[in-house]
Amino acid sequence: MKDETRSDFGIRNTVKSDGQAVYLIAEKCPSLDLNSRYCYLLLCTQFDKYCLVAEAGKKIIGFVSAYPHPHRTDTLFVWQIGVDPDFHNRGIGTALLEHLITLAVENGITYIETTITTSNKASRALFRKLTEAYNTNCIESDYFPASLLGEEHEAERLFRIGPFERKGDK
Repeated sequence: MKDETRSDFGIRNTVKSDGQAVYLIAEKCPSLDLNSRYCYLLLCTQFDKYCLVAEAGKKIIGFVSAYPHPHRTDTLFVWQIGVDPDFHNRGIGTALLEHLITLAVENGITYIETTITTSNKASRALFRKLTEAYNTNCIESDYFPASLLGEEHEAERLFRIGPFERKGDK
Protein backbone atom coordinates (compact mmCIF):
# COMPACT_ATOMS: atom_id res chain seq x y z
CA MET A 1 0.00 0.00 0.00
CA LYS A 2 2.85 2.44 0.74
CA ASP A 3 4.99 4.11 -1.92
CA GLU A 4 2.65 3.36 -4.80
CA THR A 5 3.44 5.28 -7.96
CA ARG A 6 0.41 6.88 -9.57
CA SER A 7 0.68 7.91 -13.20
CA ASP A 8 -2.96 8.83 -13.78
CA PHE A 9 -3.20 11.51 -11.08
CA GLY A 10 -1.00 13.66 -8.88
CA ILE A 11 -1.35 14.94 -5.33
CA ARG A 12 -0.44 18.40 -4.11
CA ASN A 13 -1.22 20.87 -1.33
CA THR A 14 -4.19 23.12 -1.86
CA VAL A 15 -4.17 26.73 -3.01
CA LYS A 16 -6.90 29.36 -2.81
CA SER A 17 -8.24 28.67 -6.30
CA ASP A 18 -8.96 25.03 -5.32
CA GLY A 19 -11.74 26.02 -2.92
CA GLN A 20 -14.52 25.98 -5.52
CA ALA A 21 -13.54 22.57 -6.93
CA VAL A 22 -13.25 21.08 -3.43
CA TYR A 23 -16.73 22.42 -2.62
CA LEU A 24 -18.15 20.86 -5.81
CA ILE A 25 -16.64 17.46 -4.98
CA ALA A 26 -18.03 17.62 -1.43
CA GLU A 27 -21.40 18.51 -2.93
CA LYS A 28 -21.29 15.30 -5.03
CA CYS A 29 -20.48 13.13 -1.99
CA PRO A 30 -23.70 12.46 -0.05
CA SER A 31 -21.81 10.95 2.89
CA LEU A 32 -20.09 14.31 3.56
CA ASP A 33 -21.62 17.20 5.41
CA LEU A 34 -21.50 20.05 2.91
CA ASN A 35 -19.88 23.17 4.33
CA SER A 36 -20.00 26.66 2.88
CA ARG A 37 -17.79 27.70 -0.03
CA TYR A 38 -16.14 30.09 2.41
CA CYS A 39 -15.20 27.16 4.67
CA TYR A 40 -13.55 25.32 1.78
CA LEU A 41 -11.65 28.48 0.82
CA LEU A 42 -10.37 28.75 4.40
CA LEU A 43 -9.32 25.11 4.38
CA CYS A 44 -7.48 25.55 1.07
CA THR A 45 -5.62 28.64 2.29
CA GLN A 46 -5.22 28.67 6.07
CA PHE A 47 -4.98 24.88 6.49
CA ASP A 48 -3.09 24.21 3.26
CA LYS A 49 -0.19 22.46 5.03
CA TYR A 50 -2.38 19.38 5.51
CA CYS A 51 -5.12 19.89 2.92
CA LEU A 52 -4.44 18.06 -0.32
CA VAL A 53 -6.04 17.61 -3.72
CA ALA A 54 -5.72 14.81 -6.24
CA GLU A 55 -5.53 16.07 -9.80
CA ALA A 56 -5.89 14.36 -13.18
CA GLY A 57 -4.61 16.77 -15.79
CA LYS A 58 -5.95 20.09 -14.53
CA LYS A 59 -9.12 18.60 -13.00
CA ILE A 60 -9.36 18.18 -9.24
CA ILE A 61 -10.80 14.72 -8.63
CA GLY A 62 -10.41 14.32 -4.87
CA PHE A 63 -9.41 16.08 -1.68
CA VAL A 64 -8.58 15.56 1.95
CA SER A 65 -8.87 18.31 4.54
CA ALA A 66 -7.00 17.99 7.83
CA TYR A 67 -5.54 20.15 10.57
CA PRO A 68 -3.32 19.69 13.61
CA HIS A 69 -5.42 18.84 16.66
CA PRO A 70 -5.48 21.93 18.90
CA HIS A 71 -5.09 19.93 22.13
CA ARG A 72 -2.88 17.00 21.07
CA THR A 73 0.37 17.95 19.38
CA ASP A 74 0.92 14.37 18.21
CA THR A 75 -2.41 14.23 16.33
CA LEU A 76 -3.74 15.35 12.96
CA PHE A 77 -7.53 15.53 12.59
CA VAL A 78 -8.85 14.47 9.17
CA TRP A 79 -11.98 16.55 8.63
CA GLN A 80 -13.16 15.30 5.25
CA ILE A 81 -12.01 13.14 2.40
CA GLY A 82 -13.92 13.08 -0.86
CA VAL A 83 -13.44 11.70 -4.34
CA ASP A 84 -15.45 12.71 -7.38
CA PRO A 85 -17.86 9.79 -7.99
CA ASP A 86 -16.63 9.57 -11.61
CA PHE A 87 -13.22 8.58 -10.20
CA HIS A 88 -14.20 6.09 -7.48
CA ASN A 89 -12.35 2.76 -7.12
CA ARG A 90 -9.04 4.07 -8.46
CA GLY A 91 -7.17 4.27 -5.15
CA ILE A 92 -7.44 8.05 -4.92
CA GLY A 93 -8.68 8.18 -1.32
CA THR A 94 -5.97 5.76 -0.23
CA ALA A 95 -3.27 7.74 -2.03
CA LEU A 96 -4.45 11.02 -0.45
CA LEU A 97 -4.30 9.50 3.03
CA GLU A 98 -0.88 7.95 2.41
CA HIS A 99 0.47 11.32 1.27
CA LEU A 100 -1.11 12.98 4.30
CA ILE A 101 0.43 10.46 6.69
CA THR A 102 3.87 11.03 5.17
CA LEU A 103 3.47 14.80 5.67
CA ALA A 104 2.24 14.32 9.21
CA VAL A 105 5.05 11.99 10.26
CA GLU A 106 7.66 14.30 8.71
CA ASN A 107 6.28 17.01 11.01
CA GLY A 108 6.34 14.92 14.19
CA ILE A 109 2.69 13.84 14.14
CA THR A 110 2.16 10.16 14.92
CA TYR A 111 -1.65 9.78 15.11
CA ILE A 112 -4.58 10.69 12.93
CA GLU A 113 -8.14 11.05 14.08
CA THR A 114 -11.36 11.32 12.16
CA THR A 115 -15.05 10.89 12.78
CA ILE A 116 -17.24 8.59 10.72
CA THR A 117 -20.90 7.63 10.93
CA THR A 118 -21.75 3.96 11.30
CA SER A 119 -23.51 3.88 7.94
CA ASN A 120 -20.53 5.30 6.01
CA LYS A 121 -19.16 1.90 5.11
CA ALA A 122 -16.76 3.21 2.44
CA SER A 123 -14.94 5.56 4.85
CA ARG A 124 -14.91 2.98 7.60
CA ALA A 125 -13.35 0.45 5.21
CA LEU A 126 -10.82 3.00 3.93
CA PHE A 127 -9.54 3.86 7.40
CA ARG A 128 -9.53 0.21 8.53
CA LYS A 129 -7.54 -0.70 5.40
CA LEU A 130 -5.09 2.07 6.23
CA THR A 131 -4.69 0.74 9.77
CA GLU A 132 -3.88 -2.73 8.46
CA ALA A 133 -1.50 -1.49 5.76
CA TYR A 134 0.54 0.47 8.29
CA ASN A 135 0.33 -2.31 10.88
CA THR A 136 -0.89 0.09 13.53
CA ASN A 137 -3.86 0.47 15.86
CA CYS A 138 -7.33 1.90 15.45
CA ILE A 139 -9.37 2.74 18.51
CA GLU A 140 -13.01 3.54 17.78
CA SER A 141 -15.17 5.33 20.33
CA ASP A 142 -18.30 7.42 20.70
CA TYR A 143 -17.73 11.09 19.93
CA PHE A 144 -20.65 13.23 18.77
CA PRO A 145 -24.08 11.76 19.60
CA ALA A 146 -26.93 12.40 17.18
CA SER A 147 -28.59 14.56 19.86
CA LEU A 148 -25.82 17.15 19.34
CA LEU A 149 -25.86 16.91 15.55
CA GLY A 150 -29.61 17.10 14.95
CA GLU A 151 -32.24 14.49 14.27
CA GLU A 152 -31.35 14.19 10.59
CA HIS A 153 -27.71 13.36 11.35
CA GLU A 154 -26.25 10.10 12.61
CA ALA A 155 -23.87 9.94 15.54
CA GLU A 156 -20.20 10.36 14.64
CA ARG A 157 -17.71 7.78 15.91
CA LEU A 158 -14.11 8.81 16.59
CA PHE A 159 -11.34 6.77 14.97
CA ARG A 160 -7.86 7.28 16.49
CA ILE A 161 -5.24 5.59 14.31
CA GLY A 162 -1.55 5.18 15.03
CA PRO A 163 1.13 5.44 15.98
CA PHE A 164 2.68 6.04 12.58
CA GLU A 165 6.45 6.01 12.31
CA ARG A 166 9.00 7.50 9.96
CA LYS A 167 10.36 5.06 7.42
CA GLY A 168 13.35 3.33 8.94
CA ASP A 169 12.30 4.11 12.56
CA LYS A 170 11.18 0.55 13.27
